[in-house]
Amino acid sequence: HCFQVRGGPRGERYYSCGSRQERDLWIYSLRKSIQPNADALRRTDNSLKMWIYEGKALPPKKKYFCEISLDKTLYGRTSVKLKTDLLFWGEHFDFSDIPEINVIYVNVFRECEKKKKRDKNVLVGTVKIPIHEVTSRTFSEDWYPIIIDKHDSLSKSSAKDPIPKLRIKCRFQSNWVQRAAA
Repeated sequence: HCFQVRGGPRGERYYSCGSRQERDLWIYSLRKSIQPNADALRRTDNSLKMWIYEGKALPPKKKYFCEISLDKTLYGRTSVKLKTDLLFWGEHFDFSDIPEINVIYVNVFRECEKKKKRDKNVLVGTVKIPIHEVTSRTFSEDWYPIIIDKHDSLSKSSAKDPIPKLRIKCRFQSNWVQRAAA
């Protein structure tokens, strides 16, 4: 339950909250202080609701997490989960008041081993979802193939192995908001 504030004399700052409601209240208050009359203006309100449910056909006994980027800008990250019989996150993301976007990227990472502190997390692959595929009144849920990074050991698997996939449910909406008549 964190958020980032960019710009200003101090540069980027990160804030942590105790709950999603507290985080949302802080973000609402900050936006209201920056632009107090935003509710009275005509605007386009873009939002994305997304669930990262589960992954399949990834090697077991490894820890994985996902990062969600909208047009290559990082917006969210799942928790780290150990792949046993099942790799399940079941995490919900609600991005409101976002700019116009073209593509949702979900990068799947394998966490490095804690014993090897110099190692970095390894990008396993990426799910690429064009925004026009999820712009709808209803949610779109599907198994999306993970496009494997060529440098990862998964790319050395045989053609008979199943393709790694993520089950994702999402919906992008763009609404035109008119100001209320006085």
